[in-house]
Amino acid sequence: MQFSVETCILKPSPHDMMVFLEVIESRSFTGAADIMGLTKSAVSHAVNRLEESVGQKLLLRTTRSMTITDAGARILPHCKQLRETYALTLDDLQSMGTQVSETLTVTAPDALCQSVVVPALAVLQKENKNLSVRLITDDKPVKLIDQKIDVAIRVGATAPQTAYGKRVGTLHEKLYASEGYIADMGGMPTQFSDLKNWAYIANDWQGSLVRHRLNEKEMIEVIPSIRCNGLSDVITFVSLENGVAMIPDIAVERLGVGHNLVPLYEMASTPIYALHQYETKVPKKVRGFIKLLTQMSI
Repeated sequence: MQFSVETCILKPSPHDMMVFLEVIESRSFTGAADIMGLTKSAVSHAVNRLEESVGQKLLLRTTRSMTITDAGARILPHCKQLRETYALTLDDLQSMGTQVSETLTVTAPDALCQSVVVPALAVLQKENKNLSVRLITDDKPVKLIDQKIDVAIRVGATAPQTAYGKRVGTLHEKLYASEGYIADMGGMPTQFSDLKNWAYIANDWQGSLVRHRLNEKEMIEVIPSIRCNGLSDVITFVSLENGVAMIPDIAVERLGVGHNLVPLYEMASTPIYALHQYETKVPKKVRGFIKLLTQMSI
């Protein structure tokens, strides 16, 4: 690495290294430009400057494809290390009391947001006044790097090759109905198959045909009479005696004393993971959030 006193420029440029890393992770110049808020031309110039600085081609580009060279593969880990070092620098500055603002971006499924994720983020933000929080509620998997996600909370999904994960709890779900609806249906079901004749309320991610398997021999298929894209709406419909739905126990517990929901059958116990993209030096904000989730004993 060279440092020019006359121009105060580091070569290769850390900025250009970060642009190169973004191009590789987004798999395109256009994607990197969108994520970094640059023009495609600026991204191309940054990669060209980096190639000139190291004196070798880092990418082989055609109109339809892009391939990383051996030299590009060698410099890539250093680019990742630079990103992690920058994140660690922010942590150290905060620990010294320097007023440095940063953002923690988290994505999580709707079923976990109100009950678990929001309480954990609230505690973390109160303890770190310079921390801004961005929460994205989404039941669909997202690309951590493409969407600049620090932590993705996922149910039942182990970490993909591009992410690192820690199990933070277990999601227990049951079929629930209201006391009034159970009375309307003649009392508690005597067998699992009775639920075929009960109205079903589904979350959108469950689809238009819902299958529930109690064990190897007992399974039901139902077409929802009501579908919602939010768990709170599902719970409201169940409370208003419109039918039965699969609801996480933690969501029912947060309703407090006096709710009218009755558990019918236990359906699933699924591991919950916190996924992130940091291989070694995990930023303080990420470590703190994951620690809080683990302590909450989901």
